[in-house]
Amino acid sequence: MDRCLSIFGEDCKQEILERVERILNPKKRLKSQNVKINHQVNKHLKEKHTQIVNLYFTVLEKVLEKEEKRGKTFQITDIIKNDDFHRALIACSIETVFFVNNFTDITFTELLELCGVQAFEFWKIIASFVKFDAKLPQPLIRHFYSLEVKIIMNLAWKQGSVVQQIITQSYKQQNKVPNQSKILI
Repeated sequence: MDRCLSIFGEDCKQEILERVERILNPKKRLKSQNVKINHQVNKHLKEKHTQIVNLYFTVLEKVLEKEEKRGKTFQITDIIKNDDFHRALIACSIETVFFVNNFTDITFTELLELCGVQAFEFWKIIASFVKFDAKLPQPLIRHFYSLEVKIIMNLAWKQGSVVQQIITQSYKQQNKVPNQSKILI
């Protein structure tokens, strides 16, 4: 994690760390749901939190290294500043830790809501996420591809989604330009 953070400026480092902590603060959520946090629950939460944070920074580092090798340093800055990207990457990290540990107490849509990320944003980074390590287990890769299908078939089309907004905007722009067939009539 320190190696990954060393490539960022101090302000950017702080922003990334704060975002991760804000999204991954399970104690606050559990207290708001009146769940008692005993020593065992606290230990379990810390362990999962550490796994998620380590995975997030590992994948972030790999993505940035890949962009650097491709000579796209301008994209690195865009990636670093893209809140949706970080939220989606955190959601992928959480989903991975939950899948590996067979944790099913939260649905995928609840996870997206928890992270404040739209399904379409999550979908955009699935391919990069599953390719960050060639040794990812096949069941995990299949799980992410099943999420991809779920997003494409259902979640991306919900009212208010990014896809819905793009389609609406495109439709409005098309209606501003006169249709050639209407002009000829």
